Amino acid sequence: MPLDKRWGTLVSANDVEAVFEASLTKPVLVFKHSPRCSISIAVLHSLQSELEALSLAMEIQLVDVVQSRQVSNLIAEETGVRHESPQAIVLRNGDVVYSASHFSVRVKELLSAAETQI
Repeated sequence: MPLDKRWGTLVSANDVEAVFEASLTKPVLVFKHSPRCSISIAVLHSLQSELEALSLAMEIQLVDVVQSRQVSNLIAEETGVRHESPQAIVLRNGDVVYSASHFSVRVKELLSAAETQI
């Protein structure tokens, strides 16, 4: 499934650093996705169906955990959130304000986390 142009992709340590920096001005959703996993594909589809609302509320970034496993591991290390896939992590001001995996990833909760002030 081709991604909408509103999705960014994280493929390097520099990209991860940039996401933390970006979260200082706007919430960032990091979605860890495995194209080999049917659950991950289903969750990605649900996110894409609400992409308009998500992209207005936050920057959206995807990590392909198959092709960019080192990046996924770095995110786990930097956030303290154990790696799972699919997994959604929302960053605000450099901190994790939301994380969920598998079918616990819900658009309503992502949007709520993006609006929450710390």
